[in-house]
Amino acid sequence: MATEHVSRFYSLALGKEKNFYARTDGLITNGDTTPDVTLYSLLYSDSTNTIAFFDNAVEGQIIHVVNLANERLTFTGAQIKVGNSSSMVQNECVTFIHHNSAFYELSRSLKYVRTDGTVAAGDTTPDVSQYNVLYVNTGGNLNITYFDNGEEGQIIRLINLGAGEVQFSGAQMLVADSSDLYANDNISFLFYNSAWYEIGRKHSAATNFRTVAAGDATPTVQNTNILVFNSAGAISVTDFDDGYEGQLLTVINKGAGGVTLTNDVTKLVISATGANYLMAASGAVLLANVVGVWHLASSTNPGALA
Repeated sequence: MATEHVSRFYSLALGKEKNFYARTDGLITNGDTTPDVTLYSLLYSDSTNTIAFFDNAVEGQIIHVVNLANERLTFTGAQIKVGNSSSMVQNECVTFIHHNSAFYELSRSLKYVRTDGTVAAGDTTPDVSQYNVLYVNTGGNLNITYFDNGEEGQIIRLINLGAGEVQFSGAQMLVADSSDLYANDNISFLFYNSAWYEIGRKHSAATNFRTVAAGDATPTVQNTNILVFNSAGAISVTDFDDGYEGQLLTVINKGAGGVTLTNDVTKLVISATGANYLMAASGAVLLANVVGVWHLASSTNPGALA
């Protein structure tokens, strides 16, 4: 028979001896919502459980609970005073003290601290129950609509290491703008009231300005604020690729050749009359992307409708 190591507490006032919950092998039975802690200071759960109370505790007793299961451990009940309503994921630990018929949470192990969360290709709702850093490293584009199993107040960071673009959509993904994440870009979210709120974004490849290659009639404006034309020949621009809703783009013509912005209600709106806009040398315009369509917001001389 295994020897039970039970500490003894001597009450000088009462002059009696009592067992003092020192065993550390207390395995919670599956489905037991009120585990007995008469002899235990440390309890383990290796199956799905909900705990509503700890039976037979004494005043001042401290109890540690470790969740070993690949399932969540939840605390409910009016006498379980937890610091927050989050449940415990695998390998987490929480500590309670018993006082006046209630159990008060003293501390909880760090949650979602793993930083090796690789998002699988095509996973639009990655699980963040144990992660605070996620990586996307796929060749194709990925549209994330939610992060599963988040906890209230949880902060996660996502980094795109792949060649594809990462996009976010869905009513519970509250992003600041609709720009995609390209290679080495990152974004941070805070989980609150069942929704994910963007709290930061970094376009690592962002540039203050980009010079357009000669003859490129649909230049990319990926993470670009200022776009510069510097060519001797004239060009007619039909669209600006890779923009995002809400993006403001300043276009400058430094070259001798004219730059014509071609009016198209589906891509580039210059005027209500359908006229194009001709930018002469040293001309500049400000464009705004609204629902995927570029709109002329302002312009400087030299330049005119054409």
